[in-house]
Amino acid sequence: MNQDIREHQNNQRLNESLAFNLELLSYRLEKLKTINTMKKINQFEFLTYFDSALVQVRSMLLENGNKNFTLQNYYKKNNSESISMAIDEYLNQPFDCQDEEIKQSNLKQQFDSQNNEENIKFKSLRDNLKFVVDKFICHHDKTSILEIGSANYMMATFANKHHKRYLVNIIEDIINITKK
Repeated sequence: MNQDIREHQNNQRLNESLAFNLELLSYRLEKLKTINTMKKINQFEFLTYFDSALVQVRSMLLENGNKNFTLQNYYKKNNSESISMAIDEYLNQPFDCQDEEIKQSNLKQQFDSQNNEENIKFKSLRDNLKFVVDKFICHHDKTSILEIGSANYMMATFANKHHKRYLVNIIEDIINITKK
């Protein structure tokens, strides 16, 4: 009986935490859409919301383990394993936007065999999100010039409103997965 009560309380905390964090993320993403980065005065505001949204995406989607309050764990605990797996499949796609071309060519073999810092186009979306957040926002680890250049490329991609890998588009894609 005590075990059931604890499990119910943990599920309730997961649901409440997830709802709160989804609301925060939604606010931050809506705010990002409205900031005109062409005006220099707005660029720091954009970066503040952008970094915050990236960290939140990291915590809500990219954490490992069953004890973390991730979107995938929410769906697993609510008997929707297929949605959880679909989210993970989406995050494990190659970062490069020509996904279909990669899948249909020998580039897929390169993605599988050359998954390293020198080849960020072929690393997964998950790996690149983690890389940017972990090395350049949450931690300030020693980095090479190549890593700095890679991070700049990734950040520019995630921040580009006209790019498939724009952070808002990524979240909208994941939300659409949850509606299936």
